[in-house]
Amino acid sequence: MLVLALATSCLATPDLEHFREITAALPGASLVAHGDLNGDGLADLVCASSRTRSIVWFAGGPNGPSTEMRVAGIVSGLLRGIAVGDIDGDGYDEIVVTNESGSDANLLWNDGTGEFDVTLLAENQFDLGSEIYVVDFDLDGDRDVIVMRASGSPSSTGPLLFENLGSGVLALPAILLGLATPFSDLALFDIDGDGLQDAVLGGAGGRIDWYRNSGGAGAWTRNSIENQPFLRVRDLKAVDLDGDGDLDLAMAARTFGEFRFYENLGGGAFGPRIDAGMNAGLLAKIEPIDADLDGDLDLIATTDGAAAPRWIENLGSFQFLDRGPFVGGGGLDAPDIDFSDLNADGRPDVLVVGDGDTVDWVPGAPLSPAGLAFESATRPILRPVPEAIESVVLDVDLDGVRDVITASPESGVYLARGLGADRFRAPERSLPSIQAASSLRAADLDRNGAVDLLLGTPSGEVWWVPTGATGGLGAPQLIGSGTGPLGVAPQAIDFDSDGDLDVLFAGALSPDVIVHEQLAPGTFAPGRPLISTTLYAQGLIAEDFDLDGVLDLIALDRQPMGFLFEQYRGLGAGSFAAPLTVLSTANVMGLEARDVNDDGAADLVWVQPGPKLIRRALNTGAGIFGATEDLGTFLDLPDAVGAGPAGPSGEATLVVYHRPNNRVMGTLEWFAIDGPAAISLQRTDLRLSEVASVSLDDVNGDGDLDVLVSASAHGQVGWQENGAIGELGSRECSPAVPNSTGRPATLRIVGSGTAATDSLTLESLDLPAGATTLFLASRQPGLVVGPGGSQGTLCLGGAIGRFAAPGQIGMATANGFATLGIDLQNLPQPTGAVAAMSGETWRFQAWYRDISIGLGTSNFTDAAAVLIR
Repeated sequence: MLVLALATSCLATPDLEHFREITAALPGASLVAHGDLNGDGLADLVCASSRTRSIVWFAGGPNGPSTEMRVAGIVSGLLRGIAVGDIDGDGYDEIVVTNESGSDANLLWNDGTGEFDVTLLAENQFDLGSEIYVVDFDLDGDRDVIVMRASGSPSSTGPLLFENLGSGVLALPAILLGLATPFSDLALFDIDGDGLQDAVLGGAGGRIDWYRNSGGAGAWTRNSIENQPFLRVRDLKAVDLDGDGDLDLAMAARTFGEFRFYENLGGGAFGPRIDAGMNAGLLAKIEPIDADLDGDLDLIATTDGAAAPRWIENLGSFQFLDRGPFVGGGGLDAPDIDFSDLNADGRPDVLVVGDGDTVDWVPGAPLSPAGLAFESATRPILRPVPEAIESVVLDVDLDGVRDVITASPESGVYLARGLGADRFRAPERSLPSIQAASSLRAADLDRNGAVDLLLGTPSGEVWWVPTGATGGLGAPQLIGSGTGPLGVAPQAIDFDSDGDLDVLFAGALSPDVIVHEQLAPGTFAPGRPLISTTLYAQGLIAEDFDLDGVLDLIALDRQPMGFLFEQYRGLGAGSFAAPLTVLSTANVMGLEARDVNDDGAADLVWVQPGPKLIRRALNTGAGIFGATEDLGTFLDLPDAVGAGPAGPSGEATLVVYHRPNNRVMGTLEWFAIDGPAAISLQRTDLRLSEVASVSLDDVNGDGDLDVLVSASAHGQVGWQENGAIGELGSRECSPAVPNSTGRPATLRIVGSGTAATDSLTLESLDLPAGATTLFLASRQPGLVVGPGGSQGTLCLGGAIGRFAAPGQIGMATANGFATLGIDLQNLPQPTGAVAAMSGETWRFQAWYRDISIGLGTSNFTDAAAVLIR
């Protein structure tokens, strides 16, 4: 598979070293919880990925959770369960997780600085479950940890209790209450009214028992609530459902698809089972909450195989009504949910992880027309761009920082706002009236000085989205439509040389290229055929090929056995001569016009997918083309082709992303066409699959061409920075010790080294995927081999500061890249933050976690030094 981009070269040898992802997603997002991880008294959102084995969190605040993902840690296995609580009593919550195999449990100790230390809590088990409780079980004032058994476990031992001995020191695991039954669920509350906390336990064996706490060292006595064959208990909850002041028992009877309740009659007695009388499928989770603010607790339930949680309304007297999908008319995709007040407004909010690798939240609100005390739509925290197909760079808000806009044939247009210092916000859906988009172009159609959007849709519509003179995307305006999907994406071309841009496109199953002439700024004439191919128009380029001062056209005409290159000579005043076939080929992608031999006439350059060739046809200067010439080859079959900006005439530059079929690792390769050859200047390995398009543009505004990538498989949008311009300082202590990838990690500094600015960015390359990364700073060089048991070498000396503030400790991407924008006026040192002064030399390095021979270790990048100006 291959992606190609073309541009004329005005650069030296490129330096494409890392892929920066603009989209943000949590692949395999499956678990969600909440707690106070930063000690600010506000609820933070905690998520875990069953695919990447990572645990991440988002700080809560007055405006809801931050979109900045902070990595708490990565564990050795896929994840099954998660719980959050303050174990050591320092005001910062810890995280406990179990892995999917049921063999291990891990504890992530929170040191209060945003960094977590992953420790093994239990190992060599085979049936640890998804339910974990961080509770004061023995009522001694500190929190213990209880890990339940897996539902359906054949074990003959009970759940594990890790008693807190004080100051967060946990005892070795003991069997909870000495039980011989592998209970999977637990509810702790005072059942008999004696002021002591009792325990209700349930599991897959059909039993629900409660154990009376006799106080002191006395034995807990067992009492039966239920023993029903085939009953599989899920999610026991102690809640006052009937409003009588005592806690009843609610649960999901998973195997029967029922919501089940047991009324607390007082004195340790429970009434008979009460089933809600609805077949809800394989219930996974229930959460009690007053969803409609009527004073009683309803239930929100998730079910295996159902995308949306359901609202089960409490009608009183243990009568319930299934009110259907909870929030958004069923559009809330949530394998796991939680509730907490994330924006400190006194109302509970919904925390959601979704099947599309997403993390969302739904704010609580006054009653909506639907009767729910929540907003009607989710707010994204992490979200990819579904089926990302094409992206463009555009300063939408005219703030001097470039933004990235992406087309999604599944859900429209997404905007990632630029923040400066090579950073972007996570993409958010824009232009809600556009439900799907298949192509994007940027052009100032109305000549107001602001670049607009020209987009096509999968159904064949063509829309113009104006950008106001003061910034912001305006209301989309429909220009026209083709018959079905588009074969030629909408292009802005001044076909009649009258000084304004017109819009040209073609339907995929039509021979006609349609033109909508622009009559006045923003006003377009009805569409009419401009030229007609013999069968199907599949591509179009415009150039003065015969150098007579009039624009000519070359159209790709798809035939049953291949493609014809049909030339339409311009006659002036927007008219064109009959077509002349100049070339034919079996297949073609990425046809572009570039002057590749410096004679002033535009030649043709394209990719032929079958033989994996880069080809050209030279223009004699009169619009007559010579024979096809092979310029070079690449390793794998092409998948998509994109084109970069034209620029001044000269040497053509190509960027090719190629990968084997069904592989997620490919190679981004930069070619320069020098005479009759395409010369490979650089190769960079990337972990991307199903790349839909690439283009060459100055994404970060530093004066060079970067590579903008849209990868449809996982909704990724990102860019490959060209470091030929912008890298600062010099490397020290290089190369570093190789890590588990087999390569040494490196550190580079980009941006400005001026003390008056803060646009300095530290970048670590060739890290292990998902590695926790901590950047370091010092004025002095050093050389310490293997500090603290690390495999690497510390290259800094003197006073060494850590960038360990909230949000500064990061996780390497799948391509081994981590970055941090830093403020030169606020550099960390052991005695506190300091400002960099002009004339000082500062050195930076990164420490990161790694695995060696199956064991956890750490390593360092090399260092880089920069003179502050």
